[in-house]
Amino acid sequence: MIDDFRGNWYALSNFSAYRCYYEGLLYRSVEHAFQAAKTLDPYHRQQILTASNPRDAKRLGQQVALRADWEDVKIGIMRGLLVSKFTVEERARTILAKSVGERLVEGNTWHDQFWGDCHCARHLNEPGLNWLGTLLESVRDELAEVEL
Repeated sequence: MIDDFRGNWYALSNFSAYRCYYEGLLYRSVEHAFQAAKTLDPYHRQQILTASNPRDAKRLGQQVALRADWEDVKIGIMRGLLVSKFTVEERARTILAKSVGERLVEGNTWHDQFWGDCHCARHLNEPGLNWLGTLLESVRDELAEVEL
């Protein structure tokens, strides 16, 4: 199991500097694109697109009015961004491919039980949903089939 997207596995992190496309625009990271996707406001999307780093993009994304359908579309959007990232960025795709056979868990300490699984002791009895890890595994398997 890989449960820490740092070090050798940092390419799996949405904060890694691997580009992806969203609605025809090239973003610096999946985090940039995901935060921009939260809103339909062109001004805020442009601010997020040009944020100098993923942390700033996330901060800006936390300040926007969420689009009405966000809860219905966010998982599909994340999957599309991951497909784009690992299609566009060969080095990231190679790292993802090296994880074959491993369960991917977005382990964290910031209490994210939706996209990952918090390492904090208080969550030991309630495993996170780990949507990011599940989507990464799905994209990894899909790209492996394409390359066969």
